[in-house]
Amino acid sequence: ILVQFVKSALNDPNFIKFDNLNLLFVSNANMSASLIRKIYEGLSDSLSASYQYHHQYAISLLWGKRSSIQNCERALDHAKNALAQVETQLPKHQEALLLSEIQNPLYISQAHIQFTLCLLHIRMWKIKKYRDFKTIENAIDALKTAVENPKNARAFKKAKNNRELRSFIHYLIHSSDKRLKSYNNEINYIVNRYYRIVNGN
Repeated sequence: ILVQFVKSALNDPNFIKFDNLNLLFVSNANMSASLIRKIYEGLSDSLSASYQYHHQYAISLLWGKRSSIQNCERALDHAKNALAQVETQLPKHQEALLLSEIQNPLYISQAHIQFTLCLLHIRMWKIKKYRDFKTIENAIDALKTAVENPKNARAFKKAKNNRELRSFIHYLIHSSDKRLKSYNNEINYIVNRYYRIVNGN
């Protein structure tokens, strides 16, 4: 019934946003997250071509209370799918890019998805208990991409108290992991840029 209800409202793209759906079921956080995931699963056939659907589905998995490698991998798949769909719609020629970047909402969507991917890769780093270096490299790359996009400044400021993000930044600064040595310049750049953003500089 809920899936049919949501399908009837698909003419409003804001309706499938995780935050908006969450408001409908806010009375029980655990039930809300589970219900929202079921709604997204039921909408798969109808909205598989929508980058907004894939992004919001990824967010619903990111903010679920029960994290697992499987859920994080699913969320990463949806977020990567969303980013690929957005980027295929962006202008390919530099002239068109310069003319449209300010007005085109796809650039904002691209930034938001990059930020979500950053949080998801950091979540995977946390789940795997910091041991898998490929996971660490993925998180560094995703954080760099997200922090370099000026359209993510507001998102990073809002997330300055995010424990996982702060924990990863702390890890990059203080870790004695010798495998990070080759990333020293990149880490310094990322950390400096991150603190400039969250401190409003």
